[in-house]
Amino acid sequence: MTVRFAVQARRCSVGRCLLMTVLACLAASAADGQTPDVGAAPAGQAAEPWADEPAANAVLASDPDSPEQLLDAVLTLGELGYPQAAEQWLDRLAKLPGDEQARLARRIGSDRLLRQLRVDGLSEKGLGLVRDLLAAAHAAAQDPTRIADRIERLGSTDAFVRHAALVDLMEAGSDGAAACIAALADADRTSLHPYLEQAVVAMGPVALDPLLGALEADDAGFLSRLLSVCGRLGRHFEPWAPFVLAAGTKDPSRGGILRESAQAFVQMTGRRPPTGDAARHALMQASEQWLAAGAVPAVDHQGQATLWHWDAITGKCTARRYGTADARRVLGGRLAAAAARMTPRGISRVGPVLAVLLEAAAIQRPWRTEADQAWQELLRARPPTRLGDLNDTLRAAMSLDLVRAAIAATALLGQTGAEQVLHAGPQQFSPLVDALIHPDRRLRQGAAEAIFQLQPSRPFAGSSRLAPALAYCVATTGRRQALVADSRPAGGTQIAELLQTLDYDTDTAPTGHALMARARGSADVQLIIVRADVQHPPARELIYRLRRDWRTGSIPILLIGSTTTFVAAQRLADADPLTVAAAEPTDADDLKKIVQRLPGGTETVALDGDQRRQQAAWALTRLQQLLAGGLPVDPPGVLQEIDQVESALFSPAPPPAASDVLALAGLPSSQTALVETAGNSTMDPALRRQAVDALEVSVRKFGILLTSDQILQQYDRYNASASSPLSHQQILASILDVLESAHRANP
Repeated sequence: MTVRFAVQARRCSVGRCLLMTVLACLAASAADGQTPDVGAAPAGQAAEPWADEPAANAVLASDPDSPEQLLDAVLTLGELGYPQAAEQWLDRLAKLPGDEQARLARRIGSDRLLRQLRVDGLSEKGLGLVRDLLAAAHAAAQDPTRIADRIERLGSTDAFVRHAALVDLMEAGSDGAAACIAALADADRTSLHPYLEQAVVAMGPVALDPLLGALEADDAGFLSRLLSVCGRLGRHFEPWAPFVLAAGTKDPSRGGILRESAQAFVQMTGRRPPTGDAARHALMQASEQWLAAGAVPAVDHQGQATLWHWDAITGKCTARRYGTADARRVLGGRLAAAAARMTPRGISRVGPVLAVLLEAAAIQRPWRTEADQAWQELLRARPPTRLGDLNDTLRAAMSLDLVRAAIAATALLGQTGAEQVLHAGPQQFSPLVDALIHPDRRLRQGAAEAIFQLQPSRPFAGSSRLAPALAYCVATTGRRQALVADSRPAGGTQIAELLQTLDYDTDTAPTGHALMARARGSADVQLIIVRADVQHPPARELIYRLRRDWRTGSIPILLIGSTTTFVAAQRLADADPLTVAAAEPTDADDLKKIVQRLPGGTETVALDGDQRRQQAAWALTRLQQLLAGGLPVDPPGVLQEIDQVESALFSPAPPPAASDVLALAGLPSSQTALVETAGNSTMDPALRRQAVDALEVSVRKFGILLTSDQILQQYDRYNASASSPLSHQQILASILDVLESAHRANP
């Protein structure tokens, strides 16, 4: 059959060539007989580029009429290098209905249409026509009704019909393969199953992705058929051999599925499959390898990977898009789920297994997934009364950079109510304490909240990390901020002006030290731009310090190189996954394109302005609890971070709870900040009254900590407010009432 098609295609190709040659000869003969040339221009006008080209003139002289003739003429002129000569026919082809365009595209072939896209001089109208034809053919090939019809034709007794149906299903790509696999799961179509298996095997690489997703199924008969197909695909499916091994773990009776899995593994790899503890170890090792650099199917130009999943309710394979890293984690979760199913009580290193399962389950929610089921089964087999398992899970999640899993583990640790999880041993920090200095701010919040839930009764190693983690969250305005390190007098200003057009608040620093100080003091920094020739410290040392600091470790860095420093900048960027090297941007559009190349940092979900403000309000509440003695944390360590709260009080959008925290600080600077806030007529009256109330609490608890000059300044303000609004005068009077009442109580 294949030979017959090849011969027919060759005859068509030869026939077309002969036709074009004859037409060219006729055109040449007509020219000798003084017949006007089709490409000739009227007197006084320049001749068309194709005027002296016999083949092009022959196509034009053929006067095509039917859609097939028109499209063939358009493509031929494009292949000859004269696409502009076919402009007169494009509108007629563009007006054809979609089904007619799809029929033409199938007849011509997508390879010839794709070659047309590379033709020089192709107009926008011609480009649009080619794309419309390809889109129509693609839509027709993936039409569910057409696919269902072709699946039914696979059971025909006519070999020609079966072959034609297979060709059409292959044109449908992964959708056609997924439909065949869904039909393979239908127990009512057993007579069609042998033909479906042959079709999936014949599709080869086209069927790999849906087939991998279908291995999530639990039905024994369906899995048996899938494993048979996997084995017949042989080396095509070898990279996914661990998933075939994982499918064998779904057979609790150690019967048919396990044998099919082992046989398919041998056919794919040529090796005997591991068994028992060796199989569990191999699955977990493969899971960790997949997390690091496993193969991901179907990655598109946007870096998104398409994974297929089996929906047991609908009995179909469904596709879902993930980021490349998340796709690896989902696939790693499938392998970890298989490892967990194998004698879960006997797993010696349960932490990595639980971490991968938690991460995969979090990525795929709200769907109940294989990872979810394995997680629940593992907890039933090993109840989380063994706090060491949860500690190991958090430690493994941070080691493997599984942030979602780490956040879930902190929540589980907080729910235990067991204070001992904070006491890891002499000269050792617990995983919860280590999470307080993780680059991801959501994980830091989760760890801090878990510690407050545990309510420790005695000090624990690393408790001094709690206050800085909370104070950092407070330093936010809700606006995106970018920092620029540029030693040139006007260089940083130029880049800052370009960044403002991208809706960044910007700040410049002349040295690396200055940039580090500003980056550590703001929770809003989402981009750092460093010129490669910056000094004190130089760029290499600066990037190293930024990455080592938990407050700046996840911020993307744009390294700007000049003609003399760009090579060195590129080497630095190659060594850090969150750094990109680029030349000096010329305008806002150029800078926007460069910024779009930057990775998103280690935070799997970026916090927007509202989320950062919510986190700041939460942190202020917890700082207030620390100052009130709610946890056994060293008070001087908390007071060292109060300057962040004082700064927040003067931010463009000050959090109301900041005054309540300063009321408990007992520092002269805190009372000064409260007095300045209350006396500022430009601030919100409600916030000013709250500052007066907080000042009263502070003075009652710690006495007056203001200097004599500051007290006199409050009287001067009140005396100068005679012409001010009454509300302003009342607030200033309230400040004096607080100070005078404290003086009367302690003369």
